[in-house]
Amino acid sequence: MANSNGSTGGVGINSAAQKKYAPKGLYLALTLLAEGVKDQIPSTTNLVIGGQTVKQAALVSELESDIAFFKAVIDLHNQLASAVAARKAAVPAVKQRYAQIVKAIEGLFAPGDPVLVQFGIHPRKPARRLTAEEKAVRAAKAKLTREARHTLGSKQKLEIQTVGTPTVTITPDGTNIVPQVVGTGTPAGNSQPAATGSGTDANQGGGSNNPSGK
Repeated sequence: MANSNGSTGGVGINSAAQKKYAPKGLYLALTLLAEGVKDQIPSTTNLVIGGQTVKQAALVSELESDIAFFKAVIDLHNQLASAVAARKAAVPAVKQRYAQIVKAIEGLFAPGDPVLVQFGIHPRKPARRLTAEEKAVRAAKAKLTREARHTLGSKQKLEIQTVGTPTVTITPDGTNIVPQVVGTGTPAGNSQPAATGSGTDANQGGGSNNPSGK
Protein backbone atom coordinates (compact mmCIF):
# COMPACT_ATOMS: atom_id res chain seq x y z
CA MET A 1 0.00 0.00 0.00
CA ALA A 2 1.26 3.50 0.72
CA ASN A 3 4.69 4.25 2.14
CA SER A 4 6.57 7.35 3.23
CA ASN A 5 7.66 8.29 -0.28
CA GLY A 6 4.11 8.55 -1.55
CA SER A 7 3.92 5.38 -3.68
CA THR A 8 0.90 3.16 -3.18
CA GLY A 9 1.83 -0.52 -3.40
CA GLY A 10 1.90 -1.05 -7.14
CA VAL A 11 -0.20 2.06 -7.80
CA GLY A 12 2.89 4.25 -8.36
CA ILE A 13 1.11 7.60 -8.31
CA ASN A 14 4.37 9.59 -8.45
CA SER A 15 6.11 7.74 -11.26
CA ALA A 16 7.58 9.83 -14.06
CA ALA A 17 5.35 8.07 -16.60
CA GLN A 18 2.25 9.41 -14.84
CA LYS A 19 3.20 13.05 -14.55
CA LYS A 20 0.95 13.98 -17.44
CA TYR A 21 -2.06 12.00 -16.19
CA ALA A 22 -1.80 12.26 -12.40
CA PRO A 23 -4.50 11.07 -9.98
CA LYS A 24 -7.35 13.51 -9.42
CA GLY A 25 -10.94 13.53 -8.26
CA LEU A 26 -12.14 10.27 -6.75
CA TYR A 27 -8.92 8.50 -7.80
CA LEU A 28 -6.86 10.97 -5.79
CA ALA A 29 -9.28 10.80 -2.85
CA LEU A 30 -9.08 6.99 -2.71
CA THR A 31 -5.30 7.08 -2.96
CA LEU A 32 -4.94 9.52 -0.05
CA LEU A 33 -7.46 7.55 2.00
CA ALA A 34 -5.55 4.32 1.44
CA GLU A 35 -2.28 5.98 2.44
CA GLY A 36 -3.84 7.32 5.63
CA VAL A 37 -5.36 3.98 6.61
CA LYS A 38 -2.05 2.17 6.11
CA ASP A 39 0.20 4.75 7.78
CA GLN A 40 -1.97 6.02 10.61
CA ILE A 41 -4.19 3.09 11.68
CA PRO A 42 -2.57 0.06 13.38
CA SER A 43 -2.98 -3.22 11.58
CA THR A 44 -4.80 -4.74 14.61
CA THR A 45 -7.52 -2.10 14.55
CA ASN A 46 -11.09 -3.08 13.71
CA LEU A 47 -13.29 -0.49 12.00
CA VAL A 48 -17.08 -0.58 11.79
CA ILE A 49 -17.99 0.33 8.20
CA GLY A 50 -21.58 0.11 6.97
CA GLY A 51 -22.57 -1.89 10.04
CA GLN A 52 -19.78 -4.43 9.49
CA THR A 53 -16.51 -4.87 11.33
CA VAL A 54 -13.53 -4.62 9.01
CA LYS A 55 -9.89 -5.10 9.92
CA GLN A 56 -7.34 -2.54 8.83
CA ALA A 57 -5.55 -4.95 6.45
CA ALA A 58 -8.83 -5.92 4.77
CA LEU A 59 -9.74 -2.26 4.34
CA VAL A 60 -6.38 -1.51 2.76
CA SER A 61 -6.88 -4.41 0.34
CA GLU A 62 -10.37 -3.15 -0.55
CA LEU A 63 -9.11 0.37 -1.25
CA GLU A 64 -6.29 -0.95 -3.41
CA SER A 65 -8.83 -2.89 -5.49
CA ASP A 66 -10.87 0.26 -6.01
CA ILE A 67 -7.78 2.27 -6.94
CA ALA A 68 -6.79 -0.36 -9.53
CA PHE A 69 -9.79 0.56 -11.73
CA PHE A 70 -8.56 4.15 -12.01
CA LYS A 71 -4.90 3.21 -12.30
CA ALA A 72 -5.61 0.99 -15.31
CA VAL A 73 -7.03 3.96 -17.21
CA ILE A 74 -4.13 6.23 -16.21
CA ASP A 75 -1.62 3.61 -17.35
CA LEU A 76 -3.32 3.33 -20.74
CA HIS A 77 -3.30 7.11 -21.13
CA ASN A 78 0.42 7.18 -20.39
CA GLN A 79 1.10 4.33 -22.82
CA LEU A 80 -0.88 6.14 -25.52
CA ALA A 81 1.02 9.39 -24.92
CA SER A 82 4.34 7.54 -25.18
CA ALA A 83 3.25 5.73 -28.34
CA VAL A 84 2.09 8.96 -30.00
CA ALA A 85 5.38 10.66 -29.17
CA ALA A 86 7.36 7.73 -30.54
CA ARG A 87 5.32 7.72 -33.75
CA LYS A 88 5.79 11.46 -34.24
CA ALA A 89 9.54 11.07 -33.91
CA ALA A 90 9.62 8.16 -36.36
CA VAL A 91 7.43 9.68 -39.12
CA PRO A 92 10.18 11.54 -41.06
CA ALA A 93 12.37 8.44 -41.37
CA VAL A 94 9.38 6.23 -42.19
CA LYS A 95 8.26 8.59 -44.97
CA GLN A 96 11.73 8.68 -46.47
CA ARG A 97 12.04 4.91 -46.39
CA TYR A 98 8.57 4.49 -47.90
CA ALA A 99 9.46 6.78 -50.81
CA GLN A 100 12.66 4.81 -51.44
CA ILE A 101 10.79 1.49 -51.49
CA VAL A 102 8.11 2.85 -53.83
CA LYS A 103 10.75 4.14 -56.20
CA ALA A 104 12.46 0.74 -56.25
CA ILE A 105 9.18 -1.07 -56.97
CA GLU A 106 8.24 1.39 -59.73
CA GLY A 107 11.55 0.56 -61.36
CA LEU A 108 10.49 -3.07 -61.73
CA PHE A 109 7.45 -2.27 -63.87
CA ALA A 110 6.58 -0.11 -66.84
CA PRO A 111 5.15 3.34 -66.07
CA GLY A 112 1.41 3.13 -65.48
CA ASP A 113 1.41 -0.69 -65.16
CA PRO A 114 -1.91 -1.67 -63.48
CA VAL A 115 -0.07 -4.10 -61.20
CA LEU A 116 1.32 -1.10 -59.29
CA VAL A 117 -2.14 -0.52 -57.83
CA GLN A 118 -1.73 -3.77 -55.90
CA PHE A 119 1.15 -2.10 -54.05
CA GLY A 120 -1.00 0.94 -53.32
CA ILE A 121 0.92 2.89 -55.95
CA HIS A 122 -1.32 4.82 -58.33
CA PRO A 123 0.04 5.96 -61.72
CA ARG A 124 1.08 9.59 -61.84
CA LYS A 125 -1.11 11.74 -64.04
CA PRO A 126 0.76 13.56 -66.83
CA ALA A 127 1.04 17.30 -66.44
CA ARG A 128 -1.81 19.17 -68.15
CA ARG A 129 -0.82 21.37 -71.08
CA LEU A 130 -1.48 25.05 -70.49
CA THR A 131 -3.88 26.95 -72.69
CA ALA A 132 -2.77 30.02 -74.64
CA GLU A 133 -4.40 32.27 -72.06
CA GLU A 134 -2.72 30.48 -69.15
CA LYS A 135 0.65 30.78 -70.89
CA ALA A 136 0.05 34.50 -71.43
CA VAL A 137 -0.83 34.98 -67.77
CA ARG A 138 2.25 33.04 -66.68
CA ALA A 139 4.46 35.16 -68.95
CA ALA A 140 2.85 38.34 -67.58
CA LYS A 141 3.47 37.23 -64.00
CA ALA A 142 7.09 36.41 -64.81
CA LYS A 143 7.59 39.87 -66.34
CA LEU A 144 6.04 41.61 -63.36
CA THR A 145 8.19 39.51 -61.03
CA ARG A 146 11.35 40.60 -62.83
CA GLU A 147 10.24 44.22 -62.59
CA ALA A 148 9.37 43.84 -58.91
CA ARG A 149 12.80 42.36 -58.22
CA HIS A 150 14.48 45.16 -60.19
CA THR A 151 16.66 42.90 -62.29
CA LEU A 152 18.71 45.84 -63.57
CA GLY A 153 22.20 47.21 -63.01
CA SER A 154 22.89 49.35 -59.96
CA LYS A 155 23.15 52.57 -62.03
CA GLN A 156 19.92 51.81 -63.88
CA LYS A 157 18.14 51.31 -60.60
CA LEU A 158 19.19 54.77 -59.42
CA GLU A 159 17.85 56.39 -62.59
CA ILE A 160 14.40 54.81 -62.31
CA GLN A 161 11.81 56.31 -60.00
CA THR A 162 8.61 54.42 -60.70
CA VAL A 163 5.32 55.85 -59.49
CA GLY A 164 2.26 53.65 -58.92
CA THR A 165 1.81 49.89 -59.12
CA PRO A 166 2.62 47.92 -62.29
CA THR A 167 -0.43 46.34 -63.94
CA VAL A 168 -0.94 44.09 -66.94
CA THR A 169 -3.71 44.07 -69.54
CA ILE A 170 -4.46 40.93 -71.57
CA THR A 171 -6.55 41.16 -74.73
CA PRO A 172 -9.49 38.75 -75.23
CA ASP A 173 -7.41 36.32 -77.28
CA GLY A 174 -4.95 36.07 -74.40
CA THR A 175 -1.85 36.81 -76.47
CA ASN A 176 -1.24 40.58 -76.26
CA ILE A 177 0.40 41.51 -72.96
CA VAL A 178 0.63 45.23 -72.27
CA PRO A 179 2.43 46.10 -69.04
CA GLN A 180 1.35 49.51 -67.78
CA VAL A 181 3.36 51.58 -65.36
CA VAL A 182 1.85 54.79 -64.05
CA GLY A 183 4.37 57.56 -64.79
CA THR A 184 7.96 57.94 -63.64
CA GLY A 185 9.42 60.22 -61.07
CA THR A 186 11.62 63.22 -61.77
CA PRO A 187 14.89 64.11 -60.06
CA ALA A 188 14.48 65.79 -56.68
CA GLY A 189 14.26 69.57 -56.77
CA ASN A 190 12.86 69.74 -60.31
CA SER A 191 9.11 69.35 -59.96
CA GLN A 192 8.23 71.29 -63.15
CA PRO A 193 9.15 70.09 -66.69
CA ALA A 194 11.49 72.37 -68.64
CA ALA A 195 9.91 74.49 -71.41
CA THR A 196 10.73 73.35 -74.93
CA GLY A 197 10.41 74.93 -78.38
CA SER A 198 10.38 78.56 -79.52
CA GLY A 199 7.64 81.06 -78.91
CA THR A 200 6.45 80.67 -82.49
CA ASP A 201 6.10 76.92 -82.06
CA ALA A 202 4.26 77.40 -78.79
CA ASN A 203 1.69 79.63 -80.50
CA GLN A 204 0.94 77.24 -83.33
CA GLY A 205 -2.58 75.90 -83.08
CA GLY A 206 -3.10 77.63 -79.74
CA GLY A 207 -4.79 80.83 -80.94
CA SER A 208 -2.71 82.85 -78.44
CA ASN A 209 -2.16 86.62 -78.97
CA ASN A 210 0.85 86.80 -76.63
CA PRO A 211 4.06 88.16 -78.20
CA SER A 212 6.47 85.48 -79.32
CA GLY A 213 8.92 84.38 -76.68
CA LYS A 214 6.94 85.86 -73.77
